[in-house]
Amino acid sequence: MMMGPGYGHNIEPYLDYFNRHHDSYELVFIYWKRYDFFNEFKNIKAIKLEKKNIFKVLKEIRSKDLSLIWQHGNNILLYKLISFFKKKSVIHFLNIWSDRLYLEVKDSFIKRLIARIMLKKALIHCYWYTTTNNLKSQIKAAFYATIDCGLHRDIFIKENGKNILSEHAKALLTSVASLSGKKFFYPKSMTDAAGHFLILEAMLKLKTAGFNNFTVIFRRGNEVNQTIEEAIKQFAFTHHLQEHLVIQEYAYLSFYELALLWQQMDCGLQIAYHDQLSTTFLEPMLFKKELIATNIESYRIYKEVFGVEIELCEIESESIFKRMAMVCANTTTNDSTLEQRKKVIEENFNFEHNVGKIIDHYIAKV
Repeated sequence: MMMGPGYGHNIEPYLDYFNRHHDSYELVFIYWKRYDFFNEFKNIKAIKLEKKNIFKVLKEIRSKDLSLIWQHGNNILLYKLISFFKKKSVIHFLNIWSDRLYLEVKDSFIKRLIARIMLKKALIHCYWYTTTNNLKSQIKAAFYATIDCGLHRDIFIKENGKNILSEHAKALLTSVASLSGKKFFYPKSMTDAAGHFLILEAMLKLKTAGFNNFTVIFRRGNEVNQTIEEAIKQFAFTHHLQEHLVIQEYAYLSFYELALLWQQMDCGLQIAYHDQLSTTFLEPMLFKKELIATNIESYRIYKEVFGVEIELCEIESESIFKRMAMVCANTTTNDSTLEQRKKVIEENFNFEHNVGKIIDHYIAKV
């Protein structure tokens, strides 16, 4: 059994994997909010988590055939409830997707106490060492594991005639191809955790320094804070940056279409105040693009673990500006370094390989 949101790029690789491997695994997917894949994944039994389906969900949780419950997200109350109703022989682990739980508990004694009580005997899975270390410092669970899933298999595909582009993707790719100058891509959702305003300030510095050969591309993402979005547009208008800023409001793209989009970019921006290890950090390296990333613990650990050369910038606009100026001036990373970065991604962050490691890791506990 898997539990998680029924939409978005984060959950799709899991559903795709189990749909294709239905001969080996029978998946029941308990989802919340909405489910976007009814027509795509026919080999998965999907049930919405809502009042009218409570008994259906409980029946699946108590099924004699169930061996593993893979719960995504940060909902510790749901984790506790599922742990209460499941059979003792069933392995149940909480797959943490982001730093949200850590940030919630570190500054609140009450929330930290509640989390410690509810997760005292929990199995907690994290995608990167930073999240594991942070949570360990606040919550003593029964067991922590760190295995990253990585990138969907379709993003590694160079050419595939079976992948037919949607009309929307064709229009988007044509639009991006028409943009002039260096193309900087920042596909992060417009939330408080992202660094859109640092990038805007860096853009203003670029323009003041005489650089006009650049375009920065934001995308609205799965989560949009309307106040932040309006402030971004107002900043661009006030400082006359409209000709250098594109806010993409594209519909859902397949991973193959996303790969084609990255191939048109010159540089990926990974400006974050905190992060687990986002795919938007990994993707530009896979496509041998320039990468401007902030100097946070997750990325420092990445450099240390894999021995890759990445010059991280400080979390302030001046440092970001200097790195963007280098790209605009064609002072770029040498090909051997770009190739090394790409090789690390190919060998360590292919979802198709890593998800099997995770399954084997927990099935071994059954």
